[in-house]
Parts: sequence; structure tokens; C-alpha cells
Amino acid sequence: YRMFTSRAEHRLLLRADNADARLTRRAAEVGLVGAEALSALRQKSDAVARGTAALEAARVPAEVCHAAGLIERAAGPARSGSQLLRMAGVDLARVERLVAGGAEGELRGELGGGAAPLVEPVAREAVEVLVKYQGYIGQQEARVRAARKAAAAGVALPAGLSYRAVPGLSHEEVEKLEAAQPATITAAQAVAGVTPAAIERLLAHLQRARTMRRAVGEEVG
Repeated sequence: YRMFTSRAEHRLLLRADNADARLTRRAAEVGLVGAEALSALRQKSDAVARGTAALEAARVPAEVCHAAGLIERAAGPARSGSQLLRMAGVDLARVERLVAGGAEGELRGELGGGAAPLVEPVAREAVEVLVKYQGYIGQQEARVRAARKAAAAGVALPAGLSYRAVPGLSHEEVEKLEAAQPATITAAQAVAGVTPAAIERLLAHLQRARTMRRAVGEEVG
């Protein structure tokens, strides 16, 4: 068995750390896993929620962030654990040291005062990825929702649409769409060889065309 990840779209959503969240319930529906796996998933999901909330609630004073070399000035508002984790080169363990032990904890490389970690072991990888790449993950989720909404609404493709004028389409995708001449986005999605990324580019192209037509109409009016 081989998995061709190069053919997978939205790879930030199709990650190893969230495979259980994406697939366990489906596996249970067809009898591949039992109640124990579902219980483990619920426990992990709860731990992820607690961990992300704890990072957002945690605060590190600006002077501590400055002493750790994370910001240029010691003045200003405290940073949340989530803000620190999104900084380049900062991992979850370092955030926990700064939150619990301040600058001294950072230098010692340990949590201060016997403090417990902010995130439980079962959820650490998932929380770190979700927080650190939150913006990018959100963008991909928005694009997926837009494509599904367009498909459900049966968004029409204009007759005579020039696929060669759509930025980002591959030569193969242009040829297949020209041959198929789909009438809607849903039909375009069904064309073999047309990827979700190509559908996103089609939708963006249609949106730009609508915006330009409105602008021209306003000028004429």
C-alpha cells in the first residue's frame, strides 16, 4: 500500500497528529475500532481544548520576554502563551518554562516551583501544531468551506469561459476543462485530473471577474 501525499490538497488539514480526530469516528462506524478508541479520542480532544485554553490564558510579562530575547523592548503588554508559541524558534516546552519560571526558568531549562506543564502529554503535539500554525490552518479551512459552499449552491461557470486565462491552472487542467466544458463548479470538481486547488483558483477568478464588472457598472452609472 502506498499513499501519494503529493496528490493531497490542504495538507495542513491532513496531518499525522490529527489523523485520529479525522478518522476514528469513521472507523467506528464501519466496525474497525471500538468504544476504547472512541473514549481515547474524547480524552485527547478534551486535553487539546484544555491545553489551547491554558496557553491563551497564560501571560508572560514583557520584561521576561525581553530577557529571553524574544522581543526588543522590556516595556509593553504581557504576551500570552499562544503569542509566544507562534514566534519563530519557540516551542511548547520553552513557553512553559517562561510561564512557570520566568527568565530564570528559561536559563535553567526547567519549570519553576514544581509547576505542572500547561499541556498534557497526550495533547502536546496537536496543541503545538494547532497554535503555531493557527493562521494558516484557518485559511485552508476557509478555502475548503468556500469550495463546498460553491458546489452546494451549484455555482455556474460562464459559457465560453477561457480556462487559459485562469491564473495557476496547469496545462493538463486547462486541457481537461476545455474538453469537458463543465456548466457548474460541481461538474468541474468531477472532472478527472482537476484538483481542489484548481477549483479554488476558478472560484477566485470568477470572484475577480464579478468585482471588475461591478466596478465598471458603477463607473458607467
